[in-house]
Amino acid sequence: MGSATKQALTALSSELDSWGGDLAAAREVLATVGVFEKEASLRGALADSEHDNNRKRQLIERVLAASAGERARALLAAAASHRWSNDQDFLLGVQELGVRAVAQSSGKAQEISTELLAIAEAISEHGELELTLGSKLTAPAAKREIAERLFGGKVGEATLAVLLGLIEHPMGRRVRRLLSWGADIASAQAQRSVATVTSAAPLPAEQLTRLEAALSRKYGRQVQLATLIDPSVLGGIRVEFGDDVIDDTLASRLNDLRRALA
Repeated sequence: MGSATKQALTALSSELDSWGGDLAAAREVLATVGVFEKEASLRGALADSEHDNNRKRQLIERVLAASAGERARALLAAAASHRWSNDQDFLLGVQELGVRAVAQSSGKAQEISTELLAIAEAISEHGELELTLGSKLTAPAAKREIAERLFGGKVGEATLAVLLGLIEHPMGRRVRRLLSWGADIASAQAQRSVATVTSAAPLPAEQLTRLEAALSRKYGRQVQLATLIDPSVLGGIRVEFGDDVIDDTLASRLNDLRRALA
């Protein structure tokens, strides 16, 4: 993976933070991997940094108008606006973006990660099943049918969506490696959905519940809280979520006062 691709993925992860939660649109993003995998010329045009971004956006609108909604197309246009090391990296980047979008929109990123690893373990214990799901000779529709029959109703809806999206388009990766990759992506996205709350003493459960609900409304997706106890803040709370910091601690207010009086 080239440096341009790494920068593109980092930027997209940040942009996805403000995308909000829309599981249907997230599934559409993941489904476009099949389109881009099949259409090499389309993939190449979208990954080419020499092409104008408006032209790329128009291309996405024209090709995907019938299969992806406005929110999915907007996210894909954002992906195409970044520089990629090559068109294959763009394809893998869209797949990662789809997994992240499903994880974020469902609010069950860590559950997806855990269940994908459990599925990978279960598949690896049955050699014939692993060969069938990993074989290029098995049609994507057949892989989908097998996975739905075996795991439908046994894992969450979001996990199943990611599982199907990955096994239909493995792009040369063995099943266990593929699902482990998906689990790592979902786990990484889970960390982007956690807000750290620092206080001088443990906060009441009711206050944490209200704060979690307020943050979820603010960012348009399920936000989970991680609490830290730090007596040095003296009182109040500090909330850190991604690049956003809300510091209403007593220590911070005292520092502001000292600066104002200096």
